[in-house]
Amino acid sequence: LWSGMSAHRPTLKQVNKPFKGSGKHSSKGEIKKKQGGRVADAPRSSVKNASKQLLNKKDRKNQQKQIIQKKRQEVIDKKRLVGSKDSPPKIVSIVSLGANSSPKKLKELIGQALNVEISSASGPIHLNIPQQKQRITLVEPPREIEAVLDAITIADVLVLLLPSLEEMDEEGETYLSLIKAQGVPTVVGVLQFLDEVHQRLQPEIKKRQLKLLNFHLPEAKLLSVSTEQDVSLFLRTITSTNLKPVYWRENRPYLLIDSFSAENNTTQDKTTNLTISGFLRGNNLSANDLIHLPLFGDFQVLKVERAADPCKPEHAKRNGSMDTDDFELPPVLPDPAQAEHIKKELEEVNKPIEEEEMNDGIELPDLETKTKKIRVPKGFSEYQAHWVFDENGVNILDEDENDMDDDKSMKDGLEEPHSEEEEEEEPKANIDGEAAEEEGSDADMDDEDRLEDDKRSQASEYTRFPDEVDTPIDQRASIRFAKYRGLKSFRTSPWDPKENLPQVYNRFCEFENFTRARKRILLERNFCNILLGSYVSITLSNVPTEFLAYHSGHQRPIVASGLLSYEHLPSVLNFLIQKSAKAEEVPVQSKEELVFRIGLRRFVASPLFSQHTRNDKHKLDRFLQPGNKSVATIYAPVMFPPAPVLIFKRSESGTLSSLNLIASGNLMSVNPDRVVLKKIVLTGSPFKIHKSYCVVRQMFYNPDDIKYFKPIELTSKFGRVGCIKESLGTHGYMKCQFDSAIQNDDVVMLNLFKRVYPKKIARYITLDDLPETRINTKQ
Repeated sequence: LWSGMSAHRPTLKQVNKPFKGSGKHSSKGEIKKKQGGRVADAPRSSVKNASKQLLNKKDRKNQQKQIIQKKRQEVIDKKRLVGSKDSPPKIVSIVSLGANSSPKKLKELIGQALNVEISSASGPIHLNIPQQKQRITLVEPPREIEAVLDAITIADVLVLLLPSLEEMDEEGETYLSLIKAQGVPTVVGVLQFLDEVHQRLQPEIKKRQLKLLNFHLPEAKLLSVSTEQDVSLFLRTITSTNLKPVYWRENRPYLLIDSFSAENNTTQDKTTNLTISGFLRGNNLSANDLIHLPLFGDFQVLKVERAADPCKPEHAKRNGSMDTDDFELPPVLPDPAQAEHIKKELEEVNKPIEEEEMNDGIELPDLETKTKKIRVPKGFSEYQAHWVFDENGVNILDEDENDMDDDKSMKDGLEEPHSEEEEEEEPKANIDGEAAEEEGSDADMDDEDRLEDDKRSQASEYTRFPDEVDTPIDQRASIRFAKYRGLKSFRTSPWDPKENLPQVYNRFCEFENFTRARKRILLERNFCNILLGSYVSITLSNVPTEFLAYHSGHQRPIVASGLLSYEHLPSVLNFLIQKSAKAEEVPVQSKEELVFRIGLRRFVASPLFSQHTRNDKHKLDRFLQPGNKSVATIYAPVMFPPAPVLIFKRSESGTLSSLNLIASGNLMSVNPDRVVLKKIVLTGSPFKIHKSYCVVRQMFYNPDDIKYFKPIELTSKFGRVGCIKESLGTHGYMKCQFDSAIQNDDVVMLNLFKRVYPKKIARYITLDDLPETRINTKQ
């Protein structure tokens, strides 16, 4: 045999591919052999799939039909929640967008169509519409910003009156922007006095006004109301249209006050027990809830009584159906223990806050040495002052100087007191008093314009050079920036949110899990004993008697809202906002006093503006930036989202005041642990460069400051990263090393951070602020 001959290979043996043995190509016999008599398990399916498999085609069709009928019934029930005989009437707010629009004329036409005489008395007007078996409540606010906003907030249907003979005025355009920012309910536009125009021009005018209205509110309808037939179409539209849901309003109870009365008190009493009546809307109410009255505050409930429906439909009276109004129900009283507990909490909340409680808890090291002030003869220059010595023979300019206040006081000590002749003369009284007032108002206008110009220049400088700060020459940087620290990475470096908090944080309410607490509190509304839709009379305790004098005889709507649990306790609120398009050129600085309208409550607060990021640390914006989402942080009572917010800025001109809409948004969270950091950047310029080493100057002016900030990492505008190696000389030069060679035109930067807090706790707007809350249309 040959050793190189290969072995025999069988050619008739078939080897099948193993992965095809039990696959889809296997025959029934092969599968049966492999199973060996075992029965395969049935594939597991969900209960939903199992029910579908059990139903035949006829049953499945019947099931789908039942689902459709159920959804239709839900839509019908939702329509009947407002306006029917067993529910509160629809609130129809009438807002004029032109000076020549006439809400009074519209109400007269409605009264003629319903054969009802509508009185010109103040307050809401309840009407029954028998053709549609619906009820409505007409609300006509005066052309004031607070009254219009209240009417928009509570409206189920918002009627906007458009003049046909003229264009919309500036106030009307401002109201449209407020409607879009607050939240748009169902909107119906009404074109008045169209019959006074020539018939050939009517279609063109109607088309132009509809285009203008749909530009701001795309889903709004436009109707012409001039004749009795037009009024019938208008009433059918507002009663049969689908109401747009306003979700933030459905979570909390509120009522439009129809009437109010007080107990018989003497004129010397400053408070009284006030009884308010109205339909309960939004959600169920508990007798333990606090009731908020705008401009006056939060008040406890003494009792809640069921009252008779003031606008019961005629067909319901004829049917003689049994109703809860026919029975006397006992009044609902609050729990005494819980009422006492809430009273103590309100007393604790209303305690005055000292200024020390608002400061942070950082203790500054004693880095400065106290020096004795030496008087220098007046007129000595800095060079001549070098030859002046103190009692110990030490030159005064060789000693460390104190802060800016000490320098100012030393400067004041060197100057001789002014004589009476050198003092500023008081302005002479003008014979014409009006001329004097005009001069004073012009001076105030100049001061306001000057302040606005300064803010605009600061805002533009902050946009061009964000966070850059000049190192003071006459003060140690380690003293000036003692509260700041360096971070290796703004995103990943740790920062303890509980570190060095102000003392005022001891008063704040903090939730372990805010989302879970919100769900639990909203679920508690289902177990309240005062149900949604009932007509109630609520008696409040210790209401100021000024409420009666302010609201008697006025046309503005009065809205009382119930507070949910914990909403009377202070905390840290964060709002996600965006600057208004009309206010992009208006500078808004952090910690500036602004007016907040959050849902049905109004505050004066000084917010912090910060960037909206996913990090655990957020950078402070010294000015509210246009075009980007920002977060406004304030100290205010707890609120639960959803809650819209409108932010206004007050601008004073002489004795008049105005409100400008600055931003709008929504409540994001209630979180005292949200860290807002103020960033400052100290800059220096390269002086000498050798490979990766560089001599930097004009960042510090003292060798001790260089040693103090040596552990902090350096960066440059062109992306270089480095560190401080050592100090050179006595004038602030320092040797630095970078990861690569730095360029001559680069800028060396040192980033420092400090946590900042709001300036003060928000307070309710009161009657004292009313002269300062008038709308400004010159924007």
